[in-house]
Amino acid sequence: MDDLLIRLVEHCSIQAAPQVTYRRHRHGGARQSAHAAQMLDGARLVLRKHRRFYQAHPQLHGRQLAIVGTSYIRNGRWWPAVRAMTTSLRVDPGRPKAFVQWVGALTGPRLNGSYLAARTGGASTERCPPER
Repeated sequence: MDDLLIRLVEHCSIQAAPQVTYRRHRHGGARQSAHAAQMLDGARLVLRKHRRFYQAHPQLHGRQLAIVGTSYIRNGRWWPAVRAMTTSLRVDPGRPKAFVQWVGALTGPRLNGSYLAARTGGASTERCPPER
């Protein structure tokens, strides 16, 4: 959950409307997803800034930690991924993918990358580069 949405939810309710009131624009320029380190810094900042919100909503907290853990794996940072996935599992053990993601983080980037490649029919393991 991003910072803006959390701030909105804290002050008002969000209702579904039959008409379109918001459009997301996809631009052709550079994307933030290419800057994994900055995205991870932003995710950690949101988790820290909205600590009380996440304490009140453990399912969202666990999911956000899993997203951070997955980003660490994609960035080749195995140990921070293990810490994030372990915390995610501890915060919300009932999340369906929590245990599988935790085991995936524990196996390390090479084995996890091989598993992902086999699962996607031999696709590249770029998602899980070797740890540096």
